[in-house]
Amino acid sequence: MKNLYLSLFAFLFFCRISLAQNYVPLQLDSFHSFYEGISPKSGGLDTQLLFAAYSYNIHDTLIQLRQPYTRTNYFYTTDTNVAIVERNLPSPWHPISRTTNVYNNGKKIFNLIEWVMDGAWINAAHTFIYYDENNRDTLQLTQIWQLDEWVNSHKHTNTYNSIGQRVGEGNYSTDSDGAFYLRSGLLYEYDNANHLIQKTEVKSNDSSLTYVNRYTWDYGEDNVLNAYTVSTFTNDAFVYVSRSIYNYLSPDTIIKYNYGWSDNTWNYTSKEVVFRGPGVYSSSPDSTHIFYEFIGQPEVLKEKRHTYYTLLDNGMVYFVNAALLYHSNVGQWLPYYKREEWYHVHVSVDNKEVPLSKDNLTIFPNPCRAGQKVSFRAIPDTERALEILIFDMQGRLIVHEKAASTPDFRTPERSGTYTVLFREKEQLLGVSKLIVTD
Repeated sequence: MKNLYLSLFAFLFFCRISLAQNYVPLQLDSFHSFYEGISPKSGGLDTQLLFAAYSYNIHDTLIQLRQPYTRTNYFYTTDTNVAIVERNLPSPWHPISRTTNVYNNGKKIFNLIEWVMDGAWINAAHTFIYYDENNRDTLQLTQIWQLDEWVNSHKHTNTYNSIGQRVGEGNYSTDSDGAFYLRSGLLYEYDNANHLIQKTEVKSNDSSLTYVNRYTWDYGEDNVLNAYTVSTFTNDAFVYVSRSIYNYLSPDTIIKYNYGWSDNTWNYTSKEVVFRGPGVYSSSPDSTHIFYEFIGQPEVLKEKRHTYYTLLDNGMVYFVNAALLYHSNVGQWLPYYKREEWYHVHVSVDNKEVPLSKDNLTIFPNPCRAGQKVSFRAIPDTERALEILIFDMQGRLIVHEKAASTPDFRTPERSGTYTVLFREKEQLLGVSKLIVTD
C-alpha cells in the first residue's frame, strides 16, 4: 500500500509541477499581518503589526503601494519602470527615493537608486546585470556614488554547467583598495533526474575560503523526497546538525519526522503532519500540525499552522496563514502569527476585448441543485469560444467543457461549494463561485 501511495503522490507531484503555471493568477489588493513572540534582544513580549494596500490601473498593472507612513507610486514606459517612494512624516507627502529598472527583451539589465537631498535627486547606487548567450544572468555589478563618481561596491556571479544548471554563486565585496574579493558563495550538485541534492555554503576567512554549512536532499527512485539533512563544518569536517525524514501516508498527507544529532546518534525531536492544499491558487498546504517530544514525556501537539484560500461572494479571494501555540499553563491554543491577504483574479486586458469578471459573469440559477442544468452568460453577449472548468474544494477538476458565450452545462452531482473558471485560448478570463445543494 505504501508503494501505491508513493506512486500516486509522485504522479500528483509531477502533475502539479506541470500545472504550476496554471494556478489561478492572483493580484494582491491588501494584507494584514500579526506576530507575537519573545524578542531575542529584550527577552520580553514582542508584537508586530504590518499592513499594506495596492492599486492597479485598467490593465491590472500595479500603480501604487500604500503602507502606514509611506506610499510607492509606479510608472511605466517601454522597457522601463520607475518606483517613487513618498513619506508623510512630516506632512505633506514628499518623495524620499526613486528606483528605475530598465529591461531588454523582458530581462532586467539595469537598476538605479536615487535619494532626495535638499529637494533634489542624487545618485545612490546602480547595478548592471549581464546575461550569457542562453539568457542566464551571470554577473550583477553594483556601484555606489561617492565623491561625485561611481565606485565598485559589490558583485554577484552565477556559474552554470553545460546543461544549464546553476552550480555556483559568488558574492564579492571590495577591499580598501577597491579590489574585489570573494566574501561568500554557494555550490550546488544535482542528480541524474535534475533534482538539487546538495547545497554548500562557503565564506572567506583570513584571505582563504572555508566551508560553512551543507544541505542535502535525498530522493528515491520514485522521484519523491525521502530525507533532508543539515550539516555544519567544524574542525575541518562536516558534522550532522539535523535531519528530516518524509513519510507519505497518502497523496494529501505527509509526515515529516525531525531529528537532532548528538552523542553520535540521531535523536527524535518532533514531527510535522502536513495536509496538502487543493492547489487551485498555489502549492501551499491546508494545514500543518507539529508534535514535540520532550525527554521523559509523551509526544504532544504543541503547534498548529493553517493556510487556505477562500473565494468570497464579491469575487475576491481571501488568504490566511495562521499559527497557534498550545499554552499548557492556561490550557488554551493562542495565536502568535496571522497573515491575511485579499486578492482579485488577475486578468490580462487589451484595448480590443472586454474581460470577464465577477461583475460581468452570470451563472443562473446559483445556488442550484446537484446535477441541475444551469446557464452561463457573458456580458457583453459576444460569441466567444470559452472553456468552463469546475473545481471542488480539494482542487480536483470535476467539469471541463467547451461552450459558446451562452451555454447550458450540468452541475456536479454532489452538493458543495465549487470554483468555476472561465478560460479562452488558455487565458484565464474570470472566476466565480458555484453553490450546489441537495
